[in-house]
Amino acid sequence: MQTSATRSGPTHHGPVLLATLLATGLLANCGGSNSSTAPMAMASSSNSASMSSTSMSSMSSSSSMSSMSSSSSSSGPPTTASAQKKGLWIAGAGPNAANVVEFLPSAFTGGMSNPAPTLTLNSGNLGAPQGVNFDANNNLYVLDPQATAAPGVMPVKVTPGLVKFTVGQLGQLASNSAPVATGVITFLGAPAATAGAAALPPVLFPQQAVFDKNGNLWVTDHNSNTVDVWTAAQLAGVTTNNGTATNLTPVAIITVNVAATATTPAAIFNGPLGIAFDAAGDLFVANNGGVPTPTTANGMSAFGTQIFEFKANAADFVAVVAAVAAGVPATATTPLTPDVVLTDKLGGMTIQAPWALAFDGGGNLFASNANAPNSLVSFPTTSFAASTTTPVVGLTIDPMTLDGNMTLNAPNGICFDGAFDLVAVSSAAPFGLAIYDTPLQPSGILQNVTTFIGPGVTDSAGNPVTGGSTLNAPAGCTFGPMVN
Repeated sequence: MQTSATRSGPTHHGPVLLATLLATGLLANCGGSNSSTAPMAMASSSNSASMSSTSMSSMSSSSSMSSMSSSSSSSGPPTTASAQKKGLWIAGAGPNAANVVEFLPSAFTGGMSNPAPTLTLNSGNLGAPQGVNFDANNNLYVLDPQATAAPGVMPVKVTPGLVKFTVGQLGQLASNSAPVATGVITFLGAPAATAGAAALPPVLFPQQAVFDKNGNLWVTDHNSNTVDVWTAAQLAGVTTNNGTATNLTPVAIITVNVAATATTPAAIFNGPLGIAFDAAGDLFVANNGGVPTPTTANGMSAFGTQIFEFKANAADFVAVVAAVAAGVPATATTPLTPDVVLTDKLGGMTIQAPWALAFDGGGNLFASNANAPNSLVSFPTTSFAASTTTPVVGLTIDPMTLDGNMTLNAPNGICFDGAFDLVAVSSAAPFGLAIYDTPLQPSGILQNVTTFIGPGVTDSAGNPVTGGSTLNAPAGCTFGPMVN
């Protein structure tokens, strides 16, 4: 994956290589998955300097970890059904063997390991999977900027979009690991409906997504700088089962472009990535690329990267919800103004190229920093009282080494399971998946990493841990159905 400076991929400085990785877990979702239980018209469905183990900061206190919604970027407390054990599904964006793999709870054995996944999805329609989401019927949507559609169906063979596989196809992965996708949902863009209006931007680099409670899918596009929304009805209509691409106009195409003032930074979608709803229906988006200015060599202003909150009761967001409910394809982009902007002056290191977002049961927002310091950070609800350049940080988990293995290196996807343990996947070597046991401790106290899995892990003697993990540069994760 490339840096956001090239606008062809998200910002992080760790190498993105093919590799195996894996994980295990219990339930619930975070990096992508089932619909959540948040109220309102939406709810979530959902570098590496070596450090001693004592340098690991912990994340949330027990009060901050109660329940979590089952979804790709989930939020909200789990239902009884979501508290059952489920498989951990991970998107591997590796260029040589792009895939999606599933690990069962039985693979969660503790310590360091390199187990083979229970199921592997090697469809030829996958190019560089970034995120994984399950709808309420356990159909899988893989967000892929290099999805491959059937030749001759679209203007080009590589079609960025959402690659759909039915639950029935997933149930057959043990005998057919390379099914033809049911379809590839994309949008080719469209000219302005009225003179002087902006054209509708096409899908270019979809990366993270979340379902609302009505089954509508909200997708961040890192390169189009939009949040695109497709309705449950649109998604259900894709049933071709032959890998063809379907050009579907989203019912909402959200943009953000708010100028700076004398006291506040600009708010601009520049590489939107992580996305989640809280229990109140407020929408949160991680601005992975930061605020570009021509005055700094690294392309970010003194305010750095950002996290936006759009409140459910704000008039402009209420209008978006109404448009989604109406289900009419968009004819123009919809500009929104964030109600709260969290940002961090360069050097503060609390918000650095944020990748994934997820809420714990206490309403604390967790974010993964894909750039140095490669950390996981939580923000309590009090952080969002008003826009600030010095956000209140609840808990922090820094990288540490376990027998020479870096636990966090360009962390991308984060997910909570049904037991509220935290899972983080890293897209840089050793391409590991770290599981943090709860209760998470206050910052500055060693976190209990119960399981660390990856293709490059070594034992205490420095010997490679052999196994069969097949994750490659993992970028997204979620807990979903055990279909095997």
